[in-house]
Amino acid sequence: MNRLIHLVALCSALSLPAFGAPLPPPPPVLEELGSAVKEVDRELAQQLAQAWSEDPLAQAWSVDLLAQAWSDDLLAQGFPGFPRGPDGGLDFGDDADDGDDAPAHNNLGEHLREKMRRDRERRNGGGSATATLAVKGPVLFRVHSQAGDVDVDVTDSLQIKATLEGAADQGVVLKLDGDRVQAEFGGRQQLRHGHLRLTLPKGSSLDFDSFSGDLTVQRIGGDVRARTMSGDVKVSGVASADVQTISGDAAVEGAGGAVRMHTVSGNGTIATVVPAPDVEFRSTSGGLAWSGTCAKGCRLTSETVSGDVRLQADPKSSFLLSFASHSGDLQDEMPLIVKHAPTKKHGGGGGWLEAAYGSGDGRVECNSFSGSVQVKKR
Repeated sequence: MNRLIHLVALCSALSLPAFGAPLPPPPPVLEELGSAVKEVDRELAQQLAQAWSEDPLAQAWSVDLLAQAWSDDLLAQGFPGFPRGPDGGLDFGDDADDGDDAPAHNNLGEHLREKMRRDRERRNGGGSATATLAVKGPVLFRVHSQAGDVDVDVTDSLQIKATLEGAADQGVVLKLDGDRVQAEFGGRQQLRHGHLRLTLPKGSSLDFDSFSGDLTVQRIGGDVRARTMSGDVKVSGVASADVQTISGDAAVEGAGGAVRMHTVSGNGTIATVVPAPDVEFRSTSGGLAWSGTCAKGCRLTSETVSGDVRLQADPKSSFLLSFASHSGDLQDEMPLIVKHAPTKKHGGGGGWLEAAYGSGDGRVECNSFSGSVQVKKR
């Protein structure tokens, strides 16, 4: 019950809706995970989609439920009627072949990661299957995964190659529609398990969604859009990246364009290579580690409830930092020139601070309830 009291107090402090208050219509963020979620539990999929919103801060109570609590007290308030196991804990509907000795989890993220580990163990020795497809140029490749991992790399040829390891029973087929390619596995558009390795023509883009599978993308040069629940995402050498995950960690390196990263409890790592990056990070309890140059035209924003933010800026940077927090602190190792300092009350942190590095050409905005911000040179 203490968690519930603390959570309601947090909602009150942030002027957020408490339990029972009407929710604004959510975007189809988790619904886009499609059958991967619904096959596990249709009711759970609906609850997850309802709980998520475009602004995690605006629904801090709901995402905290999903990512951290799932205790009996919170469950009774947020999701009454969710199935229970014999021991009174949450029943996630594990597969029968997971084994009776599988550990029970009342934390959604821990449960999903454990399930992913067991799925990987079952894949060993499953053989491999390969498919190729000739194309005229860069494509938009779409792949849906339940528990299978996907690695994507670039090729100089006008041919797509897909190799499925550890799940030859599913098979792999590539279907072309204009400049879009969809992968199918055993007649289904969802990779249930296994390890899919893709090579795409340079400049191609990727649209990926997953329940618990990981994604790794290297050097394809196009845009990447990724949606996962517990899978980790690693992206490098792309034009832009749009990543959303609940409990998985995400990393984007070397993106030439905009980077959008939204998590609930997952941590984010972003390394930019352009002097005017466009970065947006939002999370409830996950933290951000960013490195790069922030000069004229740069815009970097972060919003967290309790996650900390670490900014490692190149000495050639020039930016104005705005930091607002209820109880978080700024750790300045640049050093910065403070233009506006918060009023300290009873020795506590928090308030609004504005500081500049160089001539203040770029813009860095960090908002948090209790998270801190560290700024240092790269």
